[in-house]
Amino acid sequence: MKNISGKIKGKLVSVGKEVRNLNGVQVLYISILVDSSRAELIPGLIIQGEMILPKVTIKEYVFSLFKTE
Repeated sequence: MKNISGKIKGKLVSVGKEVRNLNGVQVLYISILVDSSRAELIPGLIIQGEMILPKVTIKEYVFSLFKTE
């Protein structure tokens, strides 16, 4: 499989509740849903990446803890 260049956008589905150790590095497993037109991605693929999230204030964070959707 070739390296995937560029950004891949997706919707966050789940975040693991524990930090794991992989080759001496702490990692957190997440699941994302991406556009199926990206044929070079296969289900269950594990990749290294980063999540870029908008900044939130402490007040917004605390309110989000009590928010029910």
